[in-house]
Amino acid sequence: MSGSFDKAVRVWNPTTGECLRTFSIGVMVRSVKIVADLVIVGCWDGNVQVWSMSSGKRLASVKAHVGPVVWVCANERRVFSCSKEEGLKVLDFGFNIDDWTSRTFGHFIRDQTVDIWSRKSRTTRAYSF
Repeated sequence: MSGSFDKAVRVWNPTTGECLRTFSIGVMVRSVKIVADLVIVGCWDGNVQVWSMSSGKRLASVKAHVGPVVWVCANERRVFSCSKEEGLKVLDFGFNIDDWTSRTFGHFIRDQTVDIWSRKSRTTRAYSF
């Protein structure tokens, strides 16, 4: 899978190099992650988009950040997105992708690990994805 400044996400056959599917995102792409049948896209305009791999249709678009989304990750219930300006956001959608809620945390990202710190307790926890 690749995302690019050409405003598209492409799914590739790793053996042949053939492009299997192209998603026209509409804005420059900064980060992409596949989770089950979902394609999670972090966009230059601060949006996080969720697409269905099987149907090729966009399921949701959420204005998650003011600046570019530099990193996304997800599981079956939550999308984690990060920007330089606003830190980490956890977008909860549960079983209804239309019911997004978000929380913002301080963060530091290295590889596929996020360190989330709490100002109140002055502690840090590391989460690997």
